[in-house]
Formats: sequence, C-alpha cells, structure tokens
Amino acid sequence: MIHTMCWTSAGSDVSTPTDSLSTAYTRIVSQIFGGVDSVWRGISSGGSDVVTVARAAGCSNFSFSVDIYSFVTGIGVTNQDVGSSGGTTGSDSLTMIIQPNSFIYEGWSLSNGNSNCPTETGGSGQAIRDTFTCFVAGGNRQDGVTMDRQYSSGGSTATVANWGNGGGGVVWSHMTVELLASGGSVTSLTQCYGACGNPAITLINTNATHTVNFNQSFTLFYEFQSGINGVLLNVTTNIAKTYANGQNVALGVYTASCGAGQTPFTTACGGLLQSSTQRANPVKGRFALTVPVTVSSGEWIGIAVSATLSGLDLNNTNAGCGISGDGGICVNPPGMSFTTGMLPSIVSTSAACTANGSPCNTAGISTTGLWAWINGNIIGGTPSQNTACTNNFAQLDCMIPAMVNGLCSVVTASCQTSTALLWIIILSFTSFLLLTVGFASAHVTKFVAAGDVFMFLFLGWFFIFAGLGVLQSFVIIFFLFIGAVAFGKTARNYF
Repeated sequence: MIHTMCWTSAGSDVSTPTDSLSTAYTRIVSQIFGGVDSVWRGISSGGSDVVTVARAAGCSNFSFSVDIYSFVTGIGVTNQDVGSSGGTTGSDSLTMIIQPNSFIYEGWSLSNGNSNCPTETGGSGQAIRDTFTCFVAGGNRQDGVTMDRQYSSGGSTATVANWGNGGGGVVWSHMTVELLASGGSVTSLTQCYGACGNPAITLINTNATHTVNFNQSFTLFYEFQSGINGVLLNVTTNIAKTYANGQNVALGVYTASCGAGQTPFTTACGGLLQSSTQRANPVKGRFALTVPVTVSSGEWIGIAVSATLSGLDLNNTNAGCGISGDGGICVNPPGMSFTTGMLPSIVSTSAACTANGSPCNTAGISTTGLWAWINGNIIGGTPSQNTACTNNFAQLDCMIPAMVNGLCSVVTASCQTSTALLWIIILSFTSFLLLTVGFASAHVTKFVAAGDVFMFLFLGWFFIFAGLGVLQSFVIIFFLFIGAVAFGKTARNYF
C-alpha cells in the first residue's frame, strides 16, 4: 500500500508508483486537497524491493509512505472526506460497513494556516505506521500520517482521526480503505503469474520453444511465490500450430514450502507435482490445466510445460517473465527454468534456461507464453492442500512424505519411488502381522483367505502412497495391471 500526497495547489499529482519487482500499482481512492491525496495498491510476490514515486509537472512538494501487508486477500469498501475548521483541535470520522478480520488502512493529512505544525493521532485505537515530515508550502504548515487497525468483528465501523496544535484555518484530507483478510468476501483480487504479457494476456506470433529437444525428456517451468492465499485457477499456454505427428503436450503445477535459506526446486526444497494434464496431437490455440490448486501466501509455485517430441511451438508474449514491464511475476531466477524428465513427480534439481549449456538457452525463451491466474476470493473456504511440513508426524500428508524422503540422501523421483515401495512392503507386512496377532488373541485358529487379505492390505497402502503423490505414474499403472491379472485369475480362472 502506498499513500502519496502532492501538497501543491492547482490539482498537480505524482506519477503512478513503480518498483524493482515490476509491480503494477492501481489508485484506489483519491481526492483534491490543495494538491492531490491518493492511496495506491500493488500485489507483489515478495523479495528485495525499491519503490519509486516521481512528481508530475507542477507538483513541487510531495510526500509518500509504503506499507506491506501479508495475508490480505483484496480491497473492500472505501470512504473519504475533505474538511476544514478554525479550531485548534478537532476530529473527523469516516464510517464503513466492513467484513470480519479486515484492516482499515487510513491516510490522514492536514494543513495549518499559522506557524504551528499540526499533530495527528488516531481516535479509534489505530496504530500510526508512517509520519510525513512537516514543511512550509504557500505559507501553510503541512504534514500527515498513515494509520491502520485490524477489526475482528464486521459491520458498521467508525474510524476517528484527531488533530491538535491547529489554528489559522485547518484543512484536512481523510481517506479509509478496507483491506480484506481471511474470512472476507473478495471478488476483485485475481493476479496473473508467469509470462502474461502486458497487458495480460498479450501474445505474439513468434515462439522460442521450437528448437528445444524434448526428445531427450525435459520440463520447462516458471517459478514464483504466491502473493496471496487463494486458489490457482489454471495453467495455460497457447499452442502455435496444429499437430498430427503424435506430439503429446503436458502441463503441470508444482508447489514447494521452503524454510528460511532454502532454495526452491533444489535438493534442499523439492517441488511436488500437485496436478497435471496431457493432450495428444493438440490443435492450435489455448491449452489449459483447469484443476484448481489451493496455494498459500509465500508458497513457491512452479507452472510447467513438457512434450514428447521436439518441434513444440508455443506462442511468446510481448514481455518476459521477470523482465521489467511484464504484467506477470517470475522470480528466483527470473525467466524460464528447466529440469529433466517429463513432468517428474518431484523437481529436486533445476537450472535457468539462460545458463550456459542448457537445453533451452534460446532467444526469447523467457517470453514463452505460460501463465496462471491465482484468485484470493475463497480464503478460509478451502483447506490448504499444501501446508508446510518439516517431518511433521501429526498429519498423514506430512507423515508419509517425511517417511519416504527421509530415506533419501538426495530427494529425486527415482529415490522417492523406491523408498515409497519399501515402506509399502514394510507397512503391509506390519499390518498383516498385527491382524494375525489380533486373530490369535481372539482364539481364531483358522485364518481363511489370508493371501487375499494381505493383497488388500498391500493395495490399501499402495493407493494411500499414490494418492499423496510419492509414486511415479508408471509404477501405479504397473501395479494396477498386476492387480487386475491377479484378481482375474483368482475370481474367474482367466489364466
């Protein structure tokens, strides 16, 4: 959130703010107060940032403040007021009907007509986040503050701002903005991540993937951090031509919850495949993975594309992922990355396509049209599917990956699959042993269909591990085939 104040008269303003993360800022509320008083919002994926505010022509004096809010899902209602008074003290009140858990972000700017600098305080328990420096402009002393407060209850809420040390005619600008948090109703917060183009979605007729040798099995992906809690609605690319040569194109979504100092999509913090889709002989036009994936603010996400044959043509965008001016977001590193395999179940090794010797170091590769939309409008409505786990044995989705990955010195797809099968065998025998001990303690001396029971136990553990994504797809297909053969022989004597 940015609060800008151009103190000059005649309606002069500041230019739209910019920053080093290519954040697109939007003016939420603004009003004339000698000059122009405004509140802006931008959505960033995080990282070291430098914010720049420049004055437009005629704006000789200006102030601005920058405040960062996490776990905010969107903008709710706003209110504003310009007023004046001859008193040395006073207040102004703005009322909004807000959602539970919302923040009220508040800009409070004043001008005195005498030699005193006015003072500002919150009258509703607000905290002052930023204080503008008082200075003289046109014979007036001018300054202001930025305040906020979170309210646990919703409904009609009055926000009171006070001034003191006034005199000589006090003029003020008062603006309030509701920042929706978990539980609020959001309809406007949808952010494009990846190579979206500017404005999103803007495609051009060139492509940079044609020379990538997918015959050797590679996956290309953009990685970024979600700036909001919400749902990744889709992963989309635009195929530049129709294929009839057996080409198979695949899209996928990876997530990684990394601790401090851990680099995502490496052995320190691998990305797990959450959802994928494939299409044989795709036709020219949009190709999308539409299965939603719940994501959390700060969680690393990879949106990936792969193919079975070289010669894949995907349209580019007019601005690259992570390049200044792009409407999407792509960081760490900027641009396209690659890993080996066709949508492996886990990405534990990766590198930038622009690295020397990479299989995808072609001109314009980081403008390849591959993007995803994240919407924050159901925060609190869908349980997180991808919570951070650090060998947490309290939940099944944390326990089993920790058991599997804990036996790998380097977590790769092959090691993960092998250790998963080992644990399935161990747990199957353990479950069968506990079951037979239970029968023995109940004085059951004849155990009928013991082999079938063991098979059901094995398949039960197998599907639990498969459901949590720690087995590669070919292993699942193989065991399904073996299981079908075994049941067919037992039940119908087909073999």
